[in-house]
Amino acid sequence: YNKIHCIGDIHGCYTVLMEYLNDGLKEDEYYIFLGDYIDRGLENAETINYLMSIVNLPNVLMLEGNHEKWLHMWAYNEKAYSKEFEENTRLHLEHAGVKRKMVKNFYRKLAQCAFVEFHGNVYFISHGGISTIRINPVFISANQMIGGVGGYSDVKEVEKTFDKTMPDNFYQIHAHRNFGYPIHSTERNY
Repeated sequence: YNKIHCIGDIHGCYTVLMEYLNDGLKEDEYYIFLGDYIDRGLENAETINYLMSIVNLPNVLMLEGNHEKWLHMWAYNEKAYSKEFEENTRLHLEHAGVKRKMVKNFYRKLAQCAFVEFHGNVYFISHGGISTIRINPVFISANQMIGGVGGYSDVKEVEKTFDKTMPDNFYQIHAHRNFGYPIHSTERNY
């Protein structure tokens, strides 16, 4: 691929997503979506319908964020323990006629992380962000990949630990906890 796009925390903002993808998805470029597709925004149904329409493309990878658990619960007729989801997002989905069966299929295709080699560097990509990779990644908890290591306020320490413990050609890209930090937040974290 000529370019890799990492798109995080859409949060139901379909219009903004479409502005970014204004020329459509290009076959020679790779698109990694970092989770949190719903809640907070006003276009949850449009966002989910669009993502479900592209999830099977060979140049698209969708990661699971912490908000996707509400989608999973809704798809299986469970009440989500999220006020935002129950009072807003669920209503958007149901009013727009989003099909629970399609959401179940979509959810099954979500990954927890990605390893990408690009221009001689290795990128670990997840929703939450982790502090190091000391063991085979299959032994890293999915909860850590989705929710991150530590709490929300620990993100800078987590990123600094990653910089100290990983080889110089390893980088991390994550979403979830940015607190207004710049996109390139530490030496090898985005």
